Amino acid sequence: MKIKWCVLTLIFMIYFNNSGIVIASEHHFEVIDRIILDKARYIPGEVAKIEVTFIDNLNDEVEVNLSLIHLDKLIDESNIIVDLNNNNNVIFNIPVGSNDYLGYLLFVEIYSVDGKFIDSETSALDVSSSWHKFPRYGYLTDYQSNIDTQLVINQMKDWQFNAIEFYDWKYLHQQPIPPNDEMVWEDWAGRKVDGNIVKSYINDAKRLGISSLSYNMVYGATNNYRKFGIEDEWRLFYAEDHGELGKMKGDPFTFSMGYSPTGQSNLYFFDIDNPNWQNYIIDKNIDAMKIMGFDGWHGDTVGEWGKMWSYDDIGDENKGKYVKDSYREFLNIVKERLGSQYDLVFNPVGAQGIELVNQSNVDVLYAEIWPWDRDSEGNQYDTYYSIKMEIDQTRKESGGKSLIVPAYIHYDYAKNLSNLPFNESAVLLMDAAVYSAGGSRIEIGDGNQMLSNEYFPSRNLYMTEVHQKKQKDYQNFIVAYQNLLRDGLEDNEKKILIDSLNFSNNGEANTIWGYSKEDDNYEVIHLINLLDVMDNTWRSNDGEKMKPRIVNDFTLKYYTDEKYETAYLTSPDTGLSSKIINLYPEYFEDEYGKYLEIKIPIIEYWDMIFFDKNEIKIENIDFTKSIEIVNNNSIDKLVNGDFTSGLKGWMSNNSIAIVKNNHLIIEGENAIEYLEQSISSLEDGIYKVSIIAKQSSKPAHKSRLILVTNNQSVIELEYGDEFVEYEELVEVNEGRLRLRLEFESNNQAMLEVDSIKIEKLGDL
Repeated sequence: MKIKWCVLTLIFMIYFNNSGIVIASEHHFEVIDRIILDKARYIPGEVAKIEVTFIDNLNDEVEVNLSLIHLDKLIDESNIIVDLNNNNNVIFNIPVGSNDYLGYLLFVEIYSVDGKFIDSETSALDVSSSWHKFPRYGYLTDYQSNIDTQLVINQMKDWQFNAIEFYDWKYLHQQPIPPNDEMVWEDWAGRKVDGNIVKSYINDAKRLGISSLSYNMVYGATNNYRKFGIEDEWRLFYAEDHGELGKMKGDPFTFSMGYSPTGQSNLYFFDIDNPNWQNYIIDKNIDAMKIMGFDGWHGDTVGEWGKMWSYDDIGDENKGKYVKDSYREFLNIVKERLGSQYDLVFNPVGAQGIELVNQSNVDVLYAEIWPWDRDSEGNQYDTYYSIKMEIDQTRKESGGKSLIVPAYIHYDYAKNLSNLPFNESAVLLMDAAVYSAGGSRIEIGDGNQMLSNEYFPSRNLYMTEVHQKKQKDYQNFIVAYQNLLRDGLEDNEKKILIDSLNFSNNGEANTIWGYSKEDDNYEVIHLINLLDVMDNTWRSNDGEKMKPRIVNDFTLKYYTDEKYETAYLTSPDTGLSSKIINLYPEYFEDEYGKYLEIKIPIIEYWDMIFFDKNEIKIENIDFTKSIEIVNNNSIDKLVNGDFTSGLKGWMSNNSIAIVKNNHLIIEGENAIEYLEQSISSLEDGIYKVSIIAKQSSKPAHKSRLILVTNNQSVIELEYGDEFVEYEELVEVNEGRLRLRLEFESNNQAMLEVDSIKIEKLGDL
């Protein structure tokens, strides 16, 4: 495989369409349906089978080009002429080479036979001999006999997962497989489990380069534990009063899981320092892994519950211990028993004791984060920045491992509702914060489900199709750029400034959050867009999170003594989908020192800019043919507030809204729509914003107009049979007013908007 070196020169040819989209070159037909890889992870030396499937809307011969790109290097390219009259797919067989632990961008372009650009799409490919370095973790919870395991595992592969946590697959915590080795059972919650389906999942996953992890507690057993030879003397006991019956000094350490039709609702906890318990639980889990074919053990806890006594120390105030203090020694014993045959993952809930886990011999790090828990210095894990700090600290303490972060978005909101969508902004901002810091997430599983609760089978919320597409772009991005995200780059503390916008280096609300990292070969700048996001906490417990304001054409200053000919901009977001734009810095100096000045064309959620210290560049690939960028420049009035020109001037999230008789209408059984318009050049002053609307048929879950200046106002559109005029006064500073119409319904509710107006009433 030869590396091809040369320069990619980008020349933008742009025009504006009615939706405010800036498009480089003539827009294209949608011809590409999917890019399908045959594995989630390739071993060095393998050949990747890459299938490109087509939508049946173009009957002609086309040229299909496939480029394999590593960061700023074009590694290989292939092209095939395909007659779309007779073929709906094409297959490339690409040798992945002998180099280990590398991520690649796959870039597919379609051209007519006379050379006109038609369509393009991206994906990504991971070449790694193990999943440990770049973990991408999914989950499974459904093991019923009628499951098509191959279909589900293929879905998991398409999410780029290289490992799967098999949540609550087991019979009992202390007895993962029934004593009679039957292959059908009920778990503690009464859910049916077919052991042969579990085995089928595992076998299907192995073929696709995906590891399978058996989920089980490291120190828990249910009500009938004595039946299996477990002794009371191995248990843990409270050494502190917890203020409620059953949790006082001397009581056994227990935890209620909730109602159990099988009578196994309580967990009893055992001393991980006790050799008898160690031997028992390790033996049971090794036996289960051998019988079922698992690749490893995902050990779980219920977090830190204060000082505990072992059986022999009950009542001795001079003794007592915290379970977390034993993590390192216990995990090293477990890993020694598992050897290289089985992986070990461990969850110190709340990241309590994580510093000892980081120093242990576990293969992969994982910590379920809760916003009320604190790090070793007393800082809460409640903001985006706090999550970055823990990922950084974990990487340093563990010698470079990437922390998997389960953190449940919309926790309380999701408990009380069902069949409603996740807030896309809440999910993607948390992902950007974690991935840019060098961490990973567990949030998607069972095909296309997403977590909002620590009990993984819960399915109260869903991802819209638009959200799923964006989520897959993020998954591809962390594969394509894994060597910049989590392969040794560390924060370099270099100064970054954006003079025209609010900026922070610690994730403050309503700013662009930026920081930089480097190693011997690359420097990287991460920009995360929190503009108009007035809350920098990650949990979004009420289901709310404002979408960041998209910004075009701003200038960034990066203070460094290095001189680079090219800055490479990429993003998982709108228009780029991991493609690269070449930017050309200028060099200046001010009172802070020497700096590069870089013109950034757009930021939606997350931009990454990187510099190659060896100045090796891509050749021959012109990404601009397929780049779409949202434009927000120099608008000094509300455009088409009466909808006489359809949806001109408005950005639609899900393309459900229509205009009929000059009225905006949103309706449907599962109608989820967000319409936005940003005005950036108003005169500063006091403005009245009015909307005439009717929310009818049935009460919607959400129906409102959000107004964002330096603050945020909300006009709730109430249920009723008549049009109502609503008014709100806002203060406009720096010429900016953003309007966002939000409508969510799962019950055939309807929103009809006659008009939206803004009127200046006076100066500030």
